[in-house]
Amino acid sequence: MKYKSVRDRCCQNEKCQDFRKYGERNIIRHSKYTTRQGRRRRYLCKTCEKTFCSTKGTPYYRLHKSRLDFDEVAQMTVEGVGTKKKPVWIFVAIEVWSRMWTSMVVGSRNYRNIKALLNHVIDTCQIVNPFIFTTDGFEPYSWAVKNLMSSICLYAQVIKKRRKNRVIKVERRLIIGTKQKNGTTPI
Repeated sequence: MKYKSVRDRCCQNEKCQDFRKYGERNIIRHSKYTTRQGRRRRYLCKTCEKTFCSTKGTPYYRLHKSRLDFDEVAQMTVEGVGTKKKPVWIFVAIEVWSRMWTSMVVGSRNYRNIKALLNHVIDTCQIVNPFIFTTDGFEPYSWAVKNLMSSICLYAQVIKKRRKNRVIKVERRLIIGTKQKNGTTPI
């Protein structure tokens, strides 16, 4: 089977003599692979005989979320998020050890968006053991966690008091769970 070269791609292998050279007629379509976001194309460089995916060399390479989520966050980073009169919040659930964003919701700071985030966490994560969940002191967090996640998590609030943009006091509140006698929280 003879493959037709692709003109809008270049080799992504830094050791190749045609690295980042367009129009060399050395790149051909190789195969397709499936991701959670859909099917993606793989390409082959005939010079170095290495394959690479369609997102190699782009901000989407090895992205664990949808392109739409990434684009939305990037746009908010560039343009800013809301104004002081009507701010827009980014609610994110992060698995601390891997730093993986398990869920994200963008919108106003209200119960509806908090509930959407928590429901997405419950629906998409495989929760095997109770986990520790922390937020700031915003009251709808407490109400939502008590109603949606009380049986699957220990919940604490970390409230920082600030003066002149400096943290002067940190208050920790255990909302769901119990303190052990040695001062630690059981998991």
